[in-house]
Amino acid sequence: MKTIVHIGMPKTGSTALQACFAKSRQELASHGVLYPENVEGCPFKNHRLLVGSFLKFGSMPRHIQSREEYTKENIDEKYREFVDHVHVQIDRSSPEAMVLSSESLFRRIPPHKYRPVRRMFDRFGHETRLVAYLRRPSEYFVSMLQQNFRASHEVKQPVGPQFRAVLRSYLECFGVPVVSAELFHRDSLTDRDIVSDFCARYLREYGVRARKLRVPEHANESVGSESMDILARYRQSFHAERNNVATRDTMELFRELTRADRKLGAGQPRLRPGIADLVDLSRDDPLWVRDRFGVQFPDFDYARLEKSGAKRADQGQWRLEDLVEIDRELQRGIFAELERSEWAASDTPRREWVNSALKGSLADAL
Repeated sequence: MKTIVHIGMPKTGSTALQACFAKSRQELASHGVLYPENVEGCPFKNHRLLVGSFLKFGSMPRHIQSREEYTKENIDEKYREFVDHVHVQIDRSSPEAMVLSSESLFRRIPPHKYRPVRRMFDRFGHETRLVAYLRRPSEYFVSMLQQNFRASHEVKQPVGPQFRAVLRSYLECFGVPVVSAELFHRDSLTDRDIVSDFCARYLREYGVRARKLRVPEHANESVGSESMDILARYRQSFHAERNNVATRDTMELFRELTRADRKLGAGQPRLRPGIADLVDLSRDDPLWVRDRFGVQFPDFDYARLEKSGAKRADQGQWRLEDLVEIDRELQRGIFAELERSEWAASDTPRREWVNSALKGSLADAL
C-alpha cells in the first residue's frame, strides 16, 4: 500500500481538500483509496495528531493545545490511539493507497525524530510519498495575517515562510524521491482547484476523479483588511493576555464579519505597495525551492533576489495599517452591521465596544 501524506503548507487550500475527502470517503474507497477517520470524539477533520510523532505537547499547534480533550499528560496516549485506529482501518479495508493530510505537518522535524517518524509511516505501508503545495511568500503572509487575528491581536513581522528548513528536514528524513513540492497558484492548478489538482497528480492511477467527489461549500471563510483590523482591535480590547488562544466569542465575531463583508462587498486584503516585495525578498528560500523542486512563483523577481540577496525588514513594531490598505468608510459600515447583530446585542460589553468604535476615530491605529 502507498501512503500519500499531504503536509500543506498552510493557506494552500488544505481545509478544502480535507473537507472534500472527508465527505467523499465512500467514493474514494470504491477506488481503493482510504482517507482514514479519526478516533471517535476527535474534533479535527484532518490528521493533525500525526505531529505527535515528532512534537511534544508544548510545541504542538494551538489547535491542539487549546482543546480540552488534549493535555500534556494524555497527548502520547491520544497519539497512539490515533495511529492504532488508522491501522485498524487499513486492516479492515486493505486499500491500494491511503491519503493522510494535515498542514500542521508543515514544520521542521528535529533530526533526533527522523527514525521514529520514518518508522511510523513505514508501518502504514511499503511506500510513502510526501506532498507539499507552496505559495508565494507575500500571498501566504497576507493570508496568515488574517488567520493570526482569530486568536491574537499582535501584528506579524513582514517576513516570508521558511520553506527550506521544513522541506530539507523531510528530505533528510525520507530521501529525495519521496518528497514532492507543487506550486499553489490558481492558474497553475488543474481546473484552478486544489482538489482537482491533487487528484490529477496523485490519485489518477487509482481512477479517482475530482468531479465525482463531494465538495462542501464554504470550507474556509475569509475577510477583508477592514475586518482583519476589527478582529485585531477586539482581541486587544478583550483578550490581550490570551495570545494564541482561540475563543468562542472571537470565532462568533469572525462569522459576523464574514456576513458583513459579503453584504457590503468587501474585497480581499491588499498589501500596501512595497510590502509584497519586502516579504518576497526577505529570505532566499524561493531560490532554493526553484532549484530543488522546480517550483517557480509567477512574476517573482528572482533576478533581484539573486543579485541583492535576501534582506529582512526592520523588526520593530509594525502596525496593521502599515502592511495592508484599510478603507475606513467601509470599516465604519461593517461596524454598523455589527451594531445591529445578535452578537453585539446579546452582550453589553461588546455592544458598548462597538458603539465606542463608531463614535471614535477609526483611524487610530493599534
